[in-house]
Amino acid sequence: MTWIGSTVSVDNEIYIYYGGYKRGHKIEPTRERQLGLAKMPVDRFVLREAVGDKPGRILTVPLRLPEDGTHRLVLNASAAAGQVRVQLRDAEKENVLSGYAFDDCVSVKGDGPALVAAWKDKKGLPRGTVRIELEITRAGVFGFRAVAAED
Repeated sequence: MTWIGSTVSVDNEIYIYYGGYKRGHKIEPTRERQLGLAKMPVDRFVLREAVGDKPGRILTVPLRLPEDGTHRLVLNASAAAGQVRVQLRDAEKENVLSGYAFDDCVSVKGDGPALVAAWKDKKGLPRGTVRIELEITRAGVFGFRAVAAED
């Protein structure tokens, strides 16, 4: 039996302190109780992954993008052996926005918490409400977010 006592953020990791008993809850608690530490990269609890050559796809619910300034989309992804492409769709009719199609997207590759998604002729995200569609090939995505662009 194990349980998590607490978590602590340290740099770019989450430290997970846990305890446990070898044979069940409080059997020989003075001799068999153990404490442990597990570490994992920050914000990497759940992964949506596509393996093999056939891409997987994720389409979000309508999301309102920031209205102030220029923003970029960053992915928390593991794409060192593959790639992720992103396209944006109109929130109501789900038509692909001009210039934001998969074919306009610069493939996201690498492994990290802030990989930038970019499109060939665009400097950032449009304003308003969109659906974000991810095409994942031999890669995984933990999450994404809009961040202010540094010009």
